[in-house]
Parts: sequence; C-alpha cells; structure tokens
Amino acid sequence: MDDLQKALSQLSRRQRQTFLLRVWEGFSVNETADIMKCSSGSVKTHLSRALKSLQNLLEDIT
Repeated sequence: MDDLQKALSQLSRRQRQTFLLRVWEGFSVNETADIMKCSSGSVKTHLSRALKSLQNLLEDIT
C-alpha cells in the first residue's frame, strides 16, 4: 500500500483524481467526467496515462 501511495503522489493532479474516482471509488466514465467537469474522452485519456505511469512507477519500486 505504501508503494501505491508513493506512486500515486507522483501522478499529475488530474491523473490521480481520475484514477481515484474511476478505480478506487468505482464511478463510471460519465460520472467521473461530471465530477471533474471535463469530457468523457478526457477521463479516458487521464486514466490511460495514469495506469501507464503507475505501472512504470510500481515496476521501478519493486
């Protein structure tokens, strides 16, 4: 869990917010877009980038 928190802290604010809303809280793409006041396409892009970054960061930690 500490490694995940460290990796999350290295994401951009928008990537971290998208990850937490979509993955952690389980909101849909449209719900997340409404919360973040952006398009569903932006949510998908932020999440994709967040997941890629987290994968790389967590691989580097372990």
